[in-house]
Amino acid sequence: SPVMIAVLRCYGGGNTAFDAIAVYDSDKALIGSVDHVMQDDIGETPDLVIENLRSVGNTVIYTMPHIQAAGDGYCHACRGSAEATITAQWDGDSLDIVDVLYRLPSGAVRVPTAQDVQVAYDAIASGDDAAAADLVDQEVLDKLNGHVGLDRPSPSNTVRAAQFPEGGRVVECKLAGPAETTYNPPGTDLPQGSIVCPVTTDDPAKPWLQPRVDQYGTKSYVSWLVLRADETGAYTVIDIGRAFE
Repeated sequence: SPVMIAVLRCYGGGNTAFDAIAVYDSDKALIGSVDHVMQDDIGETPDLVIENLRSVGNTVIYTMPHIQAAGDGYCHACRGSAEATITAQWDGDSLDIVDVLYRLPSGAVRVPTAQDVQVAYDAIASGDDAAAADLVDQEVLDKLNGHVGLDRPSPSNTVRAAQFPEGGRVVECKLAGPAETTYNPPGTDLPQGSIVCPVTTDDPAKPWLQPRVDQYGTKSYVSWLVLRADETGAYTVIDIGRAFE
């Protein structure tokens, strides 16, 4: 049936603005929406602006400019170097994101799913470096055999055991933002286009890998995989990060 697709702009105070997509039926009733601010699913943006909205059948395509990636400045006036082309589809009940393609000066990137990156995690955690070799840089594999803490080195305090234990899981993956943002591990100097995937475990014997929740309910993680990916979503683990000693 006929629908109207509109971009709504919310002014959050000062010169800050955030766009959302709303879909109305012929009776002017709201039947679907996309709100990237609430979903926090695209990346760091000083202003979340939607441009070039168009629809083809049940598919909606639009762009989002000025996304701040690793290497960019982090301020409201800082111009992000990434642009996303976003595809959403109407399934009869809701409008859902089905594809995001980022374009940066360093090249095009699709963020792989957590399920895809779990393959690399499981190879790392099991110690099967032969299986991990196609997905993980050798320098990263070498780091995993190092040790954390001041205890006498043992198999239980290797980087692999402390940060990437068997049974752990990849939470999600996102385009890394500028330094000092959630998706940029402290103490790292990530190249443009990097992707960060926090990891966790339900094992009560490893409480340091449990997410930390701040007063606003935002979760943060202390261990990450850092990826490089291409426009197909094919990836390589190029680094690891942690926020504990």
